[in-house]
Amino acid sequence: MSDASDDTGDENVDEVRTEALDQLRIEAAKLFAEKPQYRTLMMAVAQYWCDEADDAVHVSLYASERELPLWPHRCAESYYGDDEDEVENVPGEACGDCESGLGYLDVDDNGSAIAGFEAYCHEAGSQEEDSASNYLPYAVARRRGDAIEIEVIARLQRPEAEHYAHALHAEVEPDDTWLDPRARELFELVCATPADDSPRRVLADYLLERDNPRGELIAVSLEGAHNADAITKRDDLLAAHAVRWMAPLAHVMPVSTARFERGFLASGEVHAHDDYSIAAVRGALAWGTVESLYVHANSRCVLDPAMRALRELGPIDGDWLADLASATAPWAIEALDVILTTPQDVTALGAITTLPRLRRLTLRGKRVAEAVAQLPHARWCSQLERLTVIDDGSPATWYARHRELAPLPWLAVVARHDDPCEALGWEVAFGPGGACEIALRGWHPQGSLDRLADVLRTLPPTSSLAFVASRHWSPTAADLERLLGSPDVDDDSDDVN
Repeated sequence: MSDASDDTGDENVDEVRTEALDQLRIEAAKLFAEKPQYRTLMMAVAQYWCDEADDAVHVSLYASERELPLWPHRCAESYYGDDEDEVENVPGEACGDCESGLGYLDVDDNGSAIAGFEAYCHEAGSQEEDSASNYLPYAVARRRGDAIEIEVIARLQRPEAEHYAHALHAEVEPDDTWLDPRARELFELVCATPADDSPRRVLADYLLERDNPRGELIAVSLEGAHNADAITKRDDLLAAHAVRWMAPLAHVMPVSTARFERGFLASGEVHAHDDYSIAAVRGALAWGTVESLYVHANSRCVLDPAMRALRELGPIDGDWLADLASATAPWAIEALDVILTTPQDVTALGAITTLPRLRRLTLRGKRVAEAVAQLPHARWCSQLERLTVIDDGSPATWYARHRELAPLPWLAVVARHDDPCEALGWEVAFGPGGACEIALRGWHPQGSLDRLADVLRTLPPTSSLAFVASRHWSPTAADLERLLGSPDVDDDSDDVN
């Protein structure tokens, strides 16, 4: 999203992305009209280093009959492996190689697309690899009633490149909406009760009476996602004002990662790298509605008491853990992701007493086993509903550990991959009574159904097996039949985690 009303000097990157997404919307409308069986059209990006140019960025489209396209997309027409003849196309999934008529995006691969999308590409792309290994999803177009809604679903791969591209966004001044005492009072209620729409509606009415565009954004955002006019108006308002409305957070939160929900900034990715930027966001009112923060590697700590709505945080380590522990008031955090690299990290995590609402904990790093062993001694351990470990070990090993950690309801193990990009893969979760759930936690070539079939063969005996929808995969009856031969297991595709 960009702030068209602000002269940031960086229109190029914003314009490249806006133009590409506008084209995606047009191509999706054509596709859905001509081939109504499709529900979504995904845009993916890749940067090739073995190419006619050594840094060209390419864009590709993928259509699906699902609410979320199956990724990675593999078909016989685009697969380069030695077992090409064994690749089976998945019905209802298509790319430009295996089906005609999907359209294309007219982007300058060797020019503007580099600045526009390289921050979202991993650095191992090559013409010697198939598209599933090169590309990463960037955005998806979906039917929404009579409208086409665009959602950017990518996570930054190179946040430092994004900061460089958008450095001047950070200097935009916040608007003065919250200088009004009544508006500020209502805003505080929004921050204190992020799940309640009532304060938002009251604030929207108050701001609309004063011709403040923030009121219009809140109103149209709450109106619903199936009204074409509301979607267009919401997107136009964000394009014109988002940078100012999130100011000064662009110092540490790349603007392209900021997500507004129900009228307010709700989530983003953090990459803080210098004293000036950190000082600029201390105590910022814009933190007040942020519910979820993804923290990039090597980011310095920006935890702040102003983060009253914060419910999900990580992955964090070091100074972040220290600041969590030293807070003078308890945090509202419900889900925490922690990197454990030193014995001090393990000790610091176990000693925290400021997390009364913590329910879901994710552990990763070299000290995971040590931290799990000490978990029962943590003050908040009895609160946990789910422990997730990022580990390359066998699911069967963690199945045995789950019994040792009783009465912990759920213990999940997730595969971590770093080639060609860092991403999570398939998650296996063990629950009460020997239950087992499977979900996908990241975009990666190893997130294929074939890889899931391999995972299933390593599972210990369980009382039940359920496939759970996530932000990365929504299981279908066809998937289950492909995996198991018949759809005779649970499909909890409405449970999105």
